This record gives sequence, structure tokens and C-alpha cells, in this order.
Amino acid sequence: MADPVARPSLWTPKTTVIFVVSLIFTLFGVYLFYQYRILTGPPPLHLIAPAIGLRTDQATVEVEGQTDPEATISVNGQLVALEKGGRFFLRVPLSSGSNQITVTATAKSQKTTTITRTVDRKK
Repeated sequence: MADPVARPSLWTPKTTVIFVVSLIFTLFGVYLFYQYRILTGPPPLHLIAPAIGLRTDQATVEVEGQTDPEATISVNGQLVALEKGGRFFLRVPLSSGSNQITVTATAKSQKTTTITRTVDRKK
């Protein structure tokens, strides 16, 4: 009886090199796409205070947050200076009843991110 013919293996050093090179190019392409989206997209905006659904009896409320250090921040249309690292703070006066606080971050590409919070002031 003759020995059975061994099937050639699909996984060879050549396929390993092709796979590794393809993986490197794919990861590089994903990285470039990610960087492009960050560069051309709206700036990130994280609002720390005021909390959602805040009720207070004080006449002012602290607006605090963080964004891209190169973005422009406005709170209810008033420009706010950014500190190092993109942090910002502003005290906003409150009227009696419901108050809308709108925070807008604008990138150099003129794309914006907006967060609106409602603060109720008790009499």
C-alpha cells in the first residue's frame, strides 16, 4: 500500500507575512481615519456642573466643564475664557423659576457641540 499524499498546509511563512503586512496597513488606515475625524469633527464638551435637574435657592449657579483647549466656549451667548487643559468656570445669575443654561463649544472648523441644562430656582 502507498502512503497517502499529505495535503499542503494553507498557513505558510508567505501567508503569515501577507497577513502581518495587511494587518499593519489596516491599523494604520484606522488610525488615520480616527485622527481625521478628531480634526474635522465637533469639539468634545463635558459639563461637570450644574447637574441635570438642579434645584437651588441661590441667586447664581456655577457652570463648570471641560473641552478642547483650542475651542471657543460660550455660556448663554457670553464668551468664557478657557484655563489650561480646556477647563472653564463661570457663575451665571438665576432668575426665579426655570432657567435654561446653554453651553456651546465651537471648533476652528466652526463645528459646534451644545449642551443645555435647566436649573430651577426656588423662591
